[in-house]
Amino acid sequence: MKRTFIFFLCMALLCSMGTPLCFSQEEVLVVSYEGGVKVVHAGTIKSVSCKVGMKLEPGTRIITDAGSSVKIAFDRREKNIVRIMGKSDVVIKLSDGDKIELIEGEIYALLRDMKQGEKFRVRTPSAVCGARGTGWKTSSKGDTSEVATFDGRVFLRGVKKDGSVMDGVSWVRKGYKRAIKKFNKPGKEQKLSAEELAAMEKQVGLDKEKKSKKKRKIRLFGTSSSKREEHHASLVERKSESTRYDKDKTDDNRSIRGGGTDEIGP
Repeated sequence: MKRTFIFFLCMALLCSMGTPLCFSQEEVLVVSYEGGVKVVHAGTIKSVSCKVGMKLEPGTRIITDAGSSVKIAFDRREKNIVRIMGKSDVVIKLSDGDKIELIEGEIYALLRDMKQGEKFRVRTPSAVCGARGTGWKTSSKGDTSEVATFDGRVFLRGVKKDGSVMDGVSWVRKGYKRAIKKFNKPGKEQKLSAEELAAMEKQVGLDKEKKSKKKRKIRLFGTSSSKREEHHASLVERKSESTRYDKDKTDDNRSIRGGGTDEIGP
């Protein structure tokens, strides 16, 4: 009994000291980046260069130069990713379902492995949006934000002056977008063009994934179809040979009978 108490006491102390044995906090890691990406770690004011594998704690700020981007993962399997585009200012949150605060710029989120009951929200100065198991783009400029969905659907809610979230939920379906101004409710859904949708899928690699699936499907069904055709052709050929054989045999019999008659004569 005493040993059990000491064990739990030690575990509590280790967790309070923030050691790696306490796994309550999820990890956010840099997967890849292009161009100029600055990282300001929580509790510091000096920026450092971005590195692959860098761990991003809550409160970490990411600033990207024009034409640059950085891809971060919210799990080690890289199933839940966010791509931060150029000229963006982002803060890692990880609190109460808010994962990212997009101060300005543009990000793409693609969630493929969210745990049961887990929330993933992106907060901007004018809106809160998010979902589970889906993909969307969030942009923020001045007092306007926009959400465009390329996979699944995303909820969108306005933000009040005191920072609290407005009542009522609006949804953005796949292939649509909604804009929202600061301290206002979301506007009407607008349909995305095929070019816009394709461009968004390309940013997170969905285009390559679709092509790969299509090739596998063609390969699978193509081979199967080819085998079926070969088998059918073989059956037809054998049937044809059998028919020819039966016909030849019948002709031979007729020839034999005919020959006997000819030889006897009338």
